Amino acid sequence: MKIYKIVFAAVLLFSTVSVFAETGKPDPVKGQAVTEITSFLKNPAISAHGEDMLAQVYLMLNREGEIVVLQVEAENELMEAYIKNRLNYKKLQSKELLPGREYVVPVRIKASV
Repeated sequence: MKIYKIVFAAVLLFSTVSVFAETGKPDPVKGQAVTEITSFLKNPAISAHGEDMLAQVYLMLNREGEIVVLQVEAENELMEAYIKNRLNYKKLQSKELLPGREYVVPVRIKASV
């Protein structure tokens, strides 16, 4: 009988943990939050010569509603530094993003003509 209790407790613990586990896939940023993030990244101090520069920005909000950049997957270090500098700890007015959740937003800097 003691074995059954231990097995039952282990199964219950495992199922509870798996229900609350993150999927590991960040949510895309949408709506008004995209507009605000775009405004923070306007007038880049770097220029893309020839081709557009692309990046994936992984971020979350802290309790104060400020952006915390977790990771930037960019083509070069200048773009990565630019994005981190412009976004880190900027306060979002939009209430669409929840604190503590991970989000992803694609960023494109258009090539200069």
